[in-house]
Amino acid sequence: MDKFWRYNTCKWLERRAARIGLATVWWMVTIGSGPLGPSGHMACDAFDREVEELDRAVTSDPVGWMRGQPLYRSLARTLPTRSGRLWRIQRGASHWSGCPARQVPSALCLCP
Repeated sequence: MDKFWRYNTCKWLERRAARIGLATVWWMVTIGSGPLGPSGHMACDAFDREVEELDRAVTSDPVGWMRGQPLYRSLARTLPTRSGRLWRIQRGASHWSGCPARQVPSALCLCP
C-alpha cells in the first residue's frame, strides 16, 4: 500500500477510534458471555478485568488506544513524522482521494 493510502487509512482509523473501540469491547463481552467464554471463577475474573481495562483505555483516549493497535502501528511505521515531509503526504493524500484518475483502475494521475 503506498504512503497516501496508508496515511488516509490511519486518519480514517483515528476518526473512528471511539466507535471501533466500543465495538471491540462489546465483541469481547459477547464472546465472554457465550459458550466460548472463560469458565471458572479465576478465568472469569481475569476476563472481566481485561474487558474493564480495555473499556477504560478506549473511553479515556480512543485515538491513543487506536495508535497502539498492531494494524495502526504497521500502517504508520514508515510514514514521516517531520512536518515538511508529512505535509507533502497530506497534500497528496487529500488530492488522491478526489482525483478523477482513481475512477479508472489503469489510469495514471497526471494532475499538476
